[in-house]
Amino acid sequence: MKNFQSLFLVILSIGLSIQTLAQQGTLRGTVYEDLNGEPLFYAAAALKGTSSGAVSDFDGKFEIKAEPGIYILEVSFVGLATVKIEGLEIKAGEVTVLDNIRLKDASNELEMITVTAETMKNTESALLSLKKKSVNVMDGISAQKFRKVGDSDAATAVNRVPGVSIQGGKYVYVRGLGDRYTKTMLNGMDVPGLDPDRNAIQMDIFPTNILENITVVKSFTADLPADFTGGVVNIETKDFPDKKTFSISASAGFNPSMHFNNSFRTYEGGSLDFLGFDDGTRTNPLDPNTGIPNPVLGDPSTAELTERFNPTLAAAQGTSLMNLSFGISGGNQYKVNEKYTLGLNASLSYKNNTEFYSEFINNSYVKADELDVNPLRKNILSTGPAGVNNAFLSGMLGLALKSKTAKYRLNIMHLQNGEKKAAYFLDSNIVENANVIYRDVLEYSQRSITNVLLSGNHLLNEDATWVFDWKISPTLAVILDKDIRSTPYVFDGQDYAIDASEADWPPRLWRNLNEIDVPARVDLMREHKTWNFPAKLKFGTGFTYKRRNYEILNYQLQDIGVSNYTGNADELLADGNIWDVQSGTGSYYATVGSNTSREPGNTYESTQTNASVYVSEEFQFATRLKAIAGVRLENYNQYYTGTDPTGPEGLPVDYENENFISSTKLFPSANLIFSATEDQNIRFSYSRTIARPSFKEISAVNILDFYTGRRFIGNPELDETDINNLDLRWEYFMKKGQTFSVSAFYKDFTNPIEVVAYNEAAPNDFQPQNVGDARVVGLEFEVRKNLDFINPKLESVSINANVSLIDSRVSYAEQELVSRKNNARVGEEILDYRQMQGQSPYLVNVGLAYTEPKSGIETGLFYNVQGKKLFLVGITQNPDVYELPFHSLNLNLLKSFGEKKQYQVGLGIDNILGDDRERVFESYQADSQLYSKWSPGTTFKLRFRYNLQ
Repeated sequence: MKNFQSLFLVILSIGLSIQTLAQQGTLRGTVYEDLNGEPLFYAAAALKGTSSGAVSDFDGKFEIKAEPGIYILEVSFVGLATVKIEGLEIKAGEVTVLDNIRLKDASNELEMITVTAETMKNTESALLSLKKKSVNVMDGISAQKFRKVGDSDAATAVNRVPGVSIQGGKYVYVRGLGDRYTKTMLNGMDVPGLDPDRNAIQMDIFPTNILENITVVKSFTADLPADFTGGVVNIETKDFPDKKTFSISASAGFNPSMHFNNSFRTYEGGSLDFLGFDDGTRTNPLDPNTGIPNPVLGDPSTAELTERFNPTLAAAQGTSLMNLSFGISGGNQYKVNEKYTLGLNASLSYKNNTEFYSEFINNSYVKADELDVNPLRKNILSTGPAGVNNAFLSGMLGLALKSKTAKYRLNIMHLQNGEKKAAYFLDSNIVENANVIYRDVLEYSQRSITNVLLSGNHLLNEDATWVFDWKISPTLAVILDKDIRSTPYVFDGQDYAIDASEADWPPRLWRNLNEIDVPARVDLMREHKTWNFPAKLKFGTGFTYKRRNYEILNYQLQDIGVSNYTGNADELLADGNIWDVQSGTGSYYATVGSNTSREPGNTYESTQTNASVYVSEEFQFATRLKAIAGVRLENYNQYYTGTDPTGPEGLPVDYENENFISSTKLFPSANLIFSATEDQNIRFSYSRTIARPSFKEISAVNILDFYTGRRFIGNPELDETDINNLDLRWEYFMKKGQTFSVSAFYKDFTNPIEVVAYNEAAPNDFQPQNVGDARVVGLEFEVRKNLDFINPKLESVSINANVSLIDSRVSYAEQELVSRKNNARVGEEILDYRQMQGQSPYLVNVGLAYTEPKSGIETGLFYNVQGKKLFLVGITQNPDVYELPFHSLNLNLLKSFGEKKQYQVGLGIDNILGDDRERVFESYQADSQLYSKWSPGTTFKLRFRYNLQ
């Protein structure tokens, strides 16, 4: 009986304890030192009048359990003024978060600061504080801003950062500089994108519900990779949620000019296309090392091997569906024991977008042979309907284990994309081989990247003066362009023909790319004092290894003795039309070589290695003057194994692990920050950086884009681009996250790389080349301000505007200068320079937002445009191509409802003005002529989100 009573009392006490804990609430906060904006280790946090308290860990975070009620929180640290936070409500079973507690230097006048709890819950203010205290020229956007403007992915969110623009809805350009000069990082580490020939990853694949913030660093410090110029965009994912989060989102987009259109072009693919995977339908039916016998040999296997190929060659008509997306994410932190806390984040998102262009235009114009004739002449005119379907599937799992003095993090991410294209073009060749060609194009590209981040952060001593960080982040990128089919019919007005002399034999390609990237780095930081002021020494080392394998498998569809074609591409491989041994007529496939389908110039292996060390010192000359000086050393090598069929002298050249680039360079940097007042900074920085050619650019490849009819030709002779950078900024920070800044920058380029028209005989061939030296000068203006200065009732209305004005000049390379002078029109003056390729002369981002927290209504009207820029550099009789301004006006309307505003419904309208994307040829005193044009139309989006927090 006594044992039973004892057991009952134990169970009762456990139950009462659980009930007590269930009734308690949780307070979590983050403490920063205001002087440098960094987390404070071992700051004391206590609820006044209670015994509840805690100290912060090395991330500046603390947690306190307490009974429900209204409290005063006091946060203190030796030598800093105590912050007293009033009106702090703790609710039973809920988590209250204060993520912006800042402790200032103590003085006789300043021993305690009293604020309200609401002040500490503004993550946008926290990001502005980070910007204010940053050693770099930095801009960014926080998760709070994502929610306010209704951005569903990182691409639309980062577009609101000063000096930043998005190309093709995916890729980030900073200060108008092209992709080559902008670097994208994930959690501070290099990661290749779904297009590994770009320096930037696709931003639209990251849903905002997994992001902590996006920062854009515009000035270089020694701890950053040297291969950036415009800036480094760092996407930071959540690691330790301050409280339990769970979010489900869905959206649908309808474009009247694109969706539910029965003229949509498509073709029958695989059963898993909707998930971004090919199910094997498009797998090469032949061994790449198997040659197809020539029909003259009379080998019946010629027909048997040809019959293995999918007979579908025509772009069929179908009905286009609307855009759909779905996402789910969640996270929480768990106490493992008294020593360790576990953080968990996970997300899964899916997006399916369909585009249809009833008239997709790709043209070619040339200058007249006669120098006294200014109008451009038609060369090739191409137009027709084109359909594109993109399926994106992404998943991320993040784990973090933290103690008071260390944190370990594991982040696993997989991104999957399947892009299906179909088009039916009419090509009119005007100048040479005047003819009319009807061309079916079928393409499918399966892309994926799998990234793993493993990192550790450690405090090496009790007073936190030594910090040790390490990271390794391997990535596997795979691109499979599967079964690309282009079928040109020559039409003379009456009959259709497959004629190699007029339009080449119909090709069929498989392009396979595998790339492995393994970056790793180790950083150490020591806090100390110099001239009685706080100082910080940082040094570290890193190594990046990249290897790419690439091949193109090429087959050509040929025929013997076939006539009476109807123009329907599916007839070429129909029953009865395949080559027959007995009759000696019919269609058959041929390989490019006698025993292999591999193209010699388009099969290669390339390797990059980059070893680096750096050292930097952050110190103060005076109370208001800070300096950061450092130097970085990088040893970079790029090796190439492959064949150049047309080498420097027109003869084949074999490369066996050839070292195309080998350089060891120093990259110095110096940053000065003068704090004119507590809310104003004046910044100056100098740095030297570099831009390097991509794998594809410094190669011997010769890649034809069937969709546009344009050919990319690699250049093994490319050199690196050296850049000197100067930045000057004045910034003023106001209350409630408001700010104003003015920046100036100057960049000097040696051996810049630009994509240039290859030669006069092939106007659709383009190659990257080193051109003359260049320079860029620019101004940036940013303002974030409520309109309460007009009328106090307008406090809920705010303007967010940033404008960049940029002037660029590049001197001509000798070959280009001679070509321009030889082809100058009568009366045309050829200057010593031109506009830099890809550089916009201006960028404008303007947003007008209305936010009313009580009603849960948030709405905004956002406008973005960038000036006309040089898209392609002409040579000989090929004129320059310019991309015209695209005026983007978008509207977002959000309504949150529910007791905790956990439900959100949104309406969005993209491209309200219905502007078209246009690129044009331009020449002296000649009317502009279309190079390419497509119409994005206007998209109406409906969104729903549920947040449990």
